[in-house]
Amino acid sequence: MSEQRATLSLDGEWDFQFNGQEMGQITVPLPWECTYPEIREKAGTGIYERIFIVPSDWKERRVRLHFGASEYYTEVSVNGQLVGTHEGGYTPFSFDISAFLTGYGDTYEHTLTVSVTDSTNKEDATLPNGEVLPFAEIPHGKQSWYSSVGGLWQSVSLVAHAHTYIEQATLLGDIDTETVSLRVKLEGISEEHTEDWELRYTVYAPNSSEPVINRTIPFLPTPNEEGEVRFHTEFALPDPLLWSVDTPNLYTATLTLLHAHTPIDTLTTRFGIRKIETRDGWVWLNHQPIFLVGVLDQDFYPRTLYTPPCREYLRDQFIKAKQLGINLMRCHIKVPDPAYLELCDELGLLVWYEIPNGKKLTHAFQKRSRQTFLDMWNRDANHPSLCFASIINE
Repeated sequence: MSEQRATLSLDGEWDFQFNGQEMGQITVPLPWECTYPEIREKAGTGIYERIFIVPSDWKERRVRLHFGASEYYTEVSVNGQLVGTHEGGYTPFSFDISAFLTGYGDTYEHTLTVSVTDSTNKEDATLPNGEVLPFAEIPHGKQSWYSSVGGLWQSVSLVAHAHTYIEQATLLGDIDTETVSLRVKLEGISEEHTEDWELRYTVYAPNSSEPVINRTIPFLPTPNEEGEVRFHTEFALPDPLLWSVDTPNLYTATLTLLHAHTPIDTLTTRFGIRKIETRDGWVWLNHQPIFLVGVLDQDFYPRTLYTPPCREYLRDQFIKAKQLGINLMRCHIKVPDPAYLELCDELGLLVWYEIPNGKKLTHAFQKRSRQTFLDMWNRDANHPSLCFASIINE
């Protein structure tokens, strides 16, 4: 039988120091400026640390450390050993920490240290390798107007799953052909085990517990030029229930990876079927013209800056927007928390977002922006609410 994925939240209170000064406790997820206003607009490095325990029943599984987003350059160590680094402040990343664990269960405590370096509008920070991190050349959005935002502003968690697993699944519907394109990225398939693989995809209609599609297909995992194992198929979905601002229908897909007919890993995701296009100067949704009534949303919050106060807060704001006749949220030069898009999917709000801007259009900024845009798409492709993505403000 497949071992279901398990998640352990590491949110809560961490020990924190900034630029070598002990600050005390800090809440994760939350920008460090929210807990310590005195370091607002100060560039430098914040070091987070906490103890964690890995459940004993995770011993035979791969353990990953997952970050929703960290602003801006992040180094991660477990038990004093460097696990990996990440650059970028808005999109998720993770590291396999299985090899860095000393044991499993209550008797084994592990130390997690996260070092985050960020520049501000007033001063540039220096990276651990000695290079200067110019604020003008990193995607920062409205931080130059409202407030600097640094640190672990989205959730941190541990995830356990099989050694071979589904890393990413994208489902894009075509209302004209009544088909769905399914693309899957796999991790952990060794060269010695390339046969007898299957993928089962089960699709449930909106508000239904009965599957409309339940199919298992064999495939041969073949790495591409980048060494990635990806799988692509299409399937028919006759008479689909379309997603729109009035009828936000969401399908659920459960994907199961099998080896020698044995389930290895399972991933569940939601998606919607809709078509967005322009015709003769109008925006059309599902072959019907739609008059956009949008608002510019800075996606900043009074006491929590980048981090939404809670899911209920967002839901309440979106419901009120719809009651006012608004059908589009333009998330202004910022990549929102995933809950933002999830709720717009559920409630029927279009979303327009864009790459956070910098100040100088240098080669370094272009490279960072391109990577940010790619990471945005990889994270958000399944959201039917996301209908507009632009590369620069206005």
